[in-house]
Amino acid sequence: MKVVVLGGGFAGLAAKYYYRDAVLVDRYDYLTMTPNLVDVVVTGRTEVAMVPRKVDVRAEVLKVDIDGKKVVTDKGVFDYDKLVLSLGYEQDLSKVPGARVNALKLETLNDALTLRAKIERAKRVVIVGGGDLGVELAGSTVELASRLRGREVTLVNHGERLLPHMPPRISRKVEDLLSSKVRLLLGQKVEEVREGEVVLKDQVLRTDLTIYAGGLRGPPILSNLPLSRREGKVLVRRNLSSVDRDDVYAAGACADGIPSNGQAAIDSGRIAIRNAVGEGSEEYKPRPIVDVVKVEEECFGAIGEVPLSGGVGCLLRSLAYFNVMRMAGLLNLR
Repeated sequence: MKVVVLGGGFAGLAAKYYYRDAVLVDRYDYLTMTPNLVDVVVTGRTEVAMVPRKVDVRAEVLKVDIDGKKVVTDKGVFDYDKLVLSLGYEQDLSKVPGARVNALKLETLNDALTLRAKIERAKRVVIVGGGDLGVELAGSTVELASRLRGREVTLVNHGERLLPHMPPRISRKVEDLLSSKVRLLLGQKVEEVREGEVVLKDQVLRTDLTIYAGGLRGPPILSNLPLSRREGKVLVRRNLSSVDRDDVYAAGACADGIPSNGQAAIDSGRIAIRNAVGEGSEEYKPRPIVDVVKVEEECFGAIGEVPLSGGVGCLLRSLAYFNVMRMAGLLNLR
């Protein structure tokens, strides 16, 4: 059976690791450790977010012919019997008028380097979104701006507390840490992002740099496929096959219902590939996720509803990193 895996992130890496005969297609020969992109913003060192990872076909995917069971790339056409989509996500800037044109995002190494350069020149920075990415960006911006003088950082969040998916105790700790260095505007909806301005309901914030961290959606290539989607993500059954096709599976953040978390992506990649090459009966069952954010040098997070902070949080974050390094290293030896 010929199985093609599109995308070599956490989910694609896991799929290839658990079925070595799969053909892994990705445009890069490294995996981007997205949780470490914020470290690139602070240090300028891209290697802290790059994990060397071999692929079978290093190519750009141009088109997927679902009915013909073909993947068209700039390096040729590849047939498949089963297809696993593990193409990750993109920041959904469409949710706020003007954000796509007037705000920057953080998805890639180039994004991180661009943000670093912009932060060094900006006097006023506004970050939109108080989830994991927004909180880590706020911490990194403060850390980078601390080397300079007269920088003002504002974090705007629609919800009443930061990190709403974590226990309230963790939210309070993070808010207390950030509030002495960052202007926190909680319970505030961003109406529009203009050049040099972020418009709220009752005020307009002047800004030299707006960073958007307010939500995710599936990558654009999925919009061209005849597959049912929600917010750009493929709708899947419990076995992670598409609700429309038994020969197409989706894993990681491009699959609806899978959290944008490395652990969840690895779990779903493993189950998707097993079902693709097996009987297809294994169900994806979410388990308590280890979710840790790093604010400057402190780690905060939770395992399910159990709060974490201090050394334990940082240790679990490091273990997750080394697990990815281990899988990539073993694949590189083949």
